[in-house]
Amino acid sequence: MSERNVGIVRAEVYLPRFRMTAGTIGWNRATQRVVANYDEDAQTMAVAAARACLAGWWGDDRDRVDALFAASTTFPQMEKSAAAFIAVASDLRQDAFTADVTSSLRAGTVALGMAADRVAAGHSDCALVVASDLRLVEPESEAEAWCGDAAAAVLVGTGDAIAVIRGSAHVADELYGLWRGEGERWVRSWEERFVAEEGFLRAVRMVADELRERGFDPADADRVVIAAPDPRRHRDAARVLGVPRERLVDPFFGLLGNTGTSFVLVQLVAALENAEPGQRILVVNWGDGADAWLLQVTEEIRAWQVGRVPIRRRLEDGLVVRSYNEYLKWRGLAAGGQPVRQGSVSASALHRETDEVLRLRGTRCPDCGAVSYPPQRGCPECRSFAQPTSVPLADERGEVFTYAMDYITPGVDVPLVLTVVDLANGARLVLFMTDRDIEEVRIGMPVDLRLRLSHTAGSMRSYYWKAVPARGAPGGDATPRVAADGRKPVSAGG
Repeated sequence: MSERNVGIVRAEVYLPRFRMTAGTIGWNRATQRVVANYDEDAQTMAVAAARACLAGWWGDDRDRVDALFAASTTFPQMEKSAAAFIAVASDLRQDAFTADVTSSLRAGTVALGMAADRVAAGHSDCALVVASDLRLVEPESEAEAWCGDAAAAVLVGTGDAIAVIRGSAHVADELYGLWRGEGERWVRSWEERFVAEEGFLRAVRMVADELRERGFDPADADRVVIAAPDPRRHRDAARVLGVPRERLVDPFFGLLGNTGTSFVLVQLVAALENAEPGQRILVVNWGDGADAWLLQVTEEIRAWQVGRVPIRRRLEDGLVVRSYNEYLKWRGLAAGGQPVRQGSVSASALHRETDEVLRLRGTRCPDCGAVSYPPQRGCPECRSFAQPTSVPLADERGEVFTYAMDYITPGVDVPLVLTVVDLANGARLVLFMTDRDIEEVRIGMPVDLRLRLSHTAGSMRSYYWKAVPARGAPGGDATPRVAADGRKPVSAGG
């Protein structure tokens, strides 16, 4: 694998906008936790991470991405490919290879290995790995303080890698430590000390021994990523590996929470943000066994780091959920109606409008250059009926032309904000706005576009794009908005 210099070409994370903090009424926790909005799920977060990772790659560049591996324990459908959905919504080529990697917290690093093997074998030019989770634990349980929501994406290739894969080790171990049975909503756990010692630490010890047998001592790594279940076990794992504290990558337990399959990749991106060329990064992941990956940073890292907003700063930026009860409503766990409206879903209509709805493509007039959405056969500007070209819109920044607020329609996101958005390329769309503070909604407000859950019909889900307040550069973040003491609630509900 290393002979072809297979490695990570690009990497990005998606952090939902909302935070549970000391300012959240009824939360009663000292820690902050990142939580997804009511209209997000593991698929929409994965799409956001994938598009952020591929930002700026269009045409021939995006066509290089010919495989996608999607990792999660919480994709919404039990028998339907989330990877295929994410590939289409990320506007990848139609013939891309896709695979779902599920049922284990190690799915993120398993998917990384599958992508690296595929690229090393010459079957793919670039393979995208996306990990995303929105896990639920029992409300008001101790574990709830340490569970967060996030997604991460890494692009694996052979050219211009920012970190080259130098080796790996893997162990499988059967243990009822953490599990969730068919039809169950909560992640379950056996006795904490047993899970930590016989599950997590035992697996870390075994994979460390595997690394040593292959000629690498974990203590020789310059930076070490450990996906541990909680802060105490993170420290214990460092001792097992023989790694001094100053070499550990911050897992952000008190700001982010354990984000499931994406947790290890979020930390890996954080490690790359501060890495120097030549440094070796050891990545250790756990879940019914353990994976260890050794990467070496290249000179390409410097160009990738330019202009990035660090993950820590992104974690300090957000909107505070007003109350714990509001969060429970978002998850359908409290009285107040369904978080996402019910309605009819037509499979044939969704299929027919895939390019328009999921890929979010408009048309450009070849004569006057006007961009239209929905796609038009004739140009509404110059009246030309020349064959239009397809134009991607989802990565364009826009601004609010006008808006209206609906206080009548019931739901968990009152008022509904309906906007008319003008994109930078001239297209105009009518979209709901989400992830917003209503006191800041205004004409001329810069916005980005995000795929969100629109409505459901039983187990069928319909998705569409919404406007979200822009956070710095496209795909980036702006000035932190969470109060320093965490006690000034800023809620989407106003």
